[in-house]
Amino acid sequence: MELTEVIKKRRSIRKFSDKPVSRELLTELIEAAALAPTASNLQAWRFFVADDPTLVREIDSFSPGLSGHPPVIIAIASDLAEVERRGSKNSLVYGLMMDASMAAENLMLKAADLGLGTCAIKSYNDKAVHKLLNLPDTMRLEILISLGWPEGEPRTPRRKPMEDVLFWNAWEEPEKSTADRTPEEEPAKARKPENDKKAVGNQAAAARTGGAQAQQTETLRFDKKELQDLLIYMITSAAGLPGEPHMYGPLRLIESSRRLAGMLSAAYGGEVFGELTALIDAGKGRNMTDPEGFCEMLQEAAAKATELL
Repeated sequence: MELTEVIKKRRSIRKFSDKPVSRELLTELIEAAALAPTASNLQAWRFFVADDPTLVREIDSFSPGLSGHPPVIIAIASDLAEVERRGSKNSLVYGLMMDASMAAENLMLKAADLGLGTCAIKSYNDKAVHKLLNLPDTMRLEILISLGWPEGEPRTPRRKPMEDVLFWNAWEEPEKSTADRTPEEEPAKARKPENDKKAVGNQAAAARTGGAQAQQTETLRFDKKELQDLLIYMITSAAGLPGEPHMYGPLRLIESSRRLAGMLSAAYGGEVFGELTALIDAGKGRNMTDPEGFCEMLQEAAAKATELL
């Protein structure tokens, strides 16, 4: 396949088949990744290929950005000890992520050439993935890539026209007519207020329905493994959300996780569920008064949840 054709063919795949990927093909991908440019020829990236189904599933549980049940997950990490030894301080700040990104692109283009699908993400719990891959503290995770044989043909995403992204010599404001604007691009004051009221009403109705459903399900006995997996996912999602501007999201998510932990403890017993409940109860009140302490609690809870695996 010609390079231009490969570039056009590559897509972010979020649905994979059960067909396994051979280690021979996986080695080809890593060889392509390792040919990417690297600042000062540091070659500090390290590639960790998870193809054991149990390990893949565990990493997936702690990576909200992954979807489609990939058969393989590739972690690209940077060897900080190597960088320190070579004395490249600038690489520690920005070069390593750039190197990892270029290696990832090489890998994803080679995968597309072989008919494989990939999707690169940054949404994962760093401590949990470190623990699952048994990485030393001197390894910094940069990117996770889900990989496998695509199931179905992904849609072609809309791309911006060249006049919106290409500039010769200096910046010029792109011209855009009002007719070309999407509803999302319209100024907030131009939107109809009744639409906002309707959205608020829908949210209120959903909240009332959710509350009624919660009361009904509290008395039911759920499958332990399903609840356990959901608990892990919810805690990990909350741990990744504090970087967003709104802190209520993590607070509500961790509170939901705390209630699930209590339900699991009551239904099945288990020391870890009780420890999770106590940890969350002690730290959730820091959401507004001590954001750093709240974030530390979320990371501790995510690490504690790995003991359920």
